[in-house]
Amino acid sequence: MNGYNFHMECHNCGKSTMNCGMCMKSSSYTDEDNDFYGIIEDIIQLTYPLILNFHVVLFKCCWVDPVRDMKLHPRYHLVDVDFKKVYQKDEPFILAQQAVHVYYIEHPSMKRDKADWMVVCKTKARRVVDESRWTDIAYQPEEVIPIPAVATDNQTYDLSAAQQQGAGTSRTQYGETDNEQDEDGEDSSEEYENNEFKTL
Repeated sequence: MNGYNFHMECHNCGKSTMNCGMCMKSSSYTDEDNDFYGIIEDIIQLTYPLILNFHVVLFKCCWVDPVRDMKLHPRYHLVDVDFKKVYQKDEPFILAQQAVHVYYIEHPSMKRDKADWMVVCKTKARRVVDESRWTDIAYQPEEVIPIPAVATDNQTYDLSAAQQQGAGTSRTQYGETDNEQDEDGEDSSEEYENNEFKTL
């Protein structure tokens, strides 16, 4: 639920992991002093036969008194709770969607008045990224090189007409142009006249 694994307190007996600790955020979502901490005693699922695939999961919890049995360290913002005194209000149930997973460890202080106190350790949900830890980086737009636009139209052009107007020459079946044929003709006539003079 919400990326966490929750179990009842009896299920965690004798195990190295603790999945029965939970926290319900205060209505303001800003002050940690108003958060409620507790241990899950029972998990109840309510089903509604008239509504298809609809059920509600409730956690029955043993709460710590947020006034007398909870302290917040002013410097390190560590939450200390005392489970020897439970909250006497008759409101043990919360919706599973409201629960945030936490676990409790023994208080590191050697003072006798802290022997029964526990320290709250908050955990992160699986596959969830805490966006509050990320700092905003100044956005620098990349230099964009403009690409010249090529204008295209749907007009068609007759290439044969352009060749006739521009070149003014045509090739014969031997691959020669008209100008080349004229030059060859002049050369052959000159050679013929020279041969006539030689024979005389």
